[in-house]
Amino acid sequence: MVRLAALQKIASLLGLARRAGKVAFGLGAAEGAVRGGAARLLLIAADAPPGKPITLQAAAEEMGVPALVLFTQGELGAALGKGAEVAVAIKDPHFAQGILRYAGRIPLDVESSQGTAGEMDERR
Repeated sequence: MVRLAALQKIASLLGLARRAGKVAFGLGAAEGAVRGGAARLLLIAADAPPGKPITLQAAAEEMGVPALVLFTQGELGAALGKGAEVAVAIKDPHFAQGILRYAGRIPLDVESSQGTAGEMDERR
């Protein structure tokens, strides 16, 4: 229950950040934000195809940008009011801090550390 509430808050913050113009979505735009120093947080879809997202995550680590895997492509896109998205870079430090704060509330026990927001809804 705590996990689902935290994921819903994060999705809400993603939508607000998009409307404020503080996100770069899609692999190319997210990579540009990370490598250009504009990204404060990187979100990568749990079901991202192999290859490029791993490179993007490595670039984020190199640039000191935290990276999270919390949603599927569909869930990430839905939070942004768009179609499926593989990666999203948050460019505003306040939105990034809010998302990280809620992500820190997600329990890390075995049962709740598996699955995404949509999978959690299906289990209930």
